[in-house]
Amino acid sequence: MARKNTYKTIVILAGFTIAIVIILGVIIPDMGWWNLTYKSGIITWEYDLNAFGFFTSTNGESEFLGDYLILLPGLMVLIGAIFISLGAIKENKGITILSGFIVIFGIILFCVGLSTNDDWEDLNILIDFLSGSDNLVFWGSLGDFSWGLSIGFYLSVICAGIAIVSSFYM
Repeated sequence: MARKNTYKTIVILAGFTIAIVIILGVIIPDMGWWNLTYKSGIITWEYDLNAFGFFTSTNGESEFLGDYLILLPGLMVLIGAIFISLGAIKENKGITILSGFIVIFGIILFCVGLSTNDDWEDLNILIDFLSGSDNLVFWGSLGDFSWGLSIGFYLSVICAGIAIVSSFYM
């Protein structure tokens, strides 16, 4: 019985952690899901993309990427995370596992949206042309530029995995 409660607590915490990370990504740009950094000498410029498709620059300007294939995954992950925790609180293993897979599907959809967005496609063509090789939008660097998936993305993936695995044992 104690072990079952431990797994239930782990699932609840994992679900709440995903939801908090998603919300923090909106409030604190460094907790976003993707980052582009320009460093040259003493100048550093960052663009952070949160799970809902909003870019925030170093000077605080925000802009919607304009692609609903990026907005939808953020909503799926947030709603799935809430239902992970609610399913665990109600001790409904089916809802918890299904919600965990909704979160994973949202994360995959974010990656698809990131790699197929027209703005990224233009960026990829430019990077490939300048570097002479194929580069991924998920991570990489070229000269003074570096980009990649950010801490919010990795925390969401890890917590989703923990929630799904723990759901089977609760």
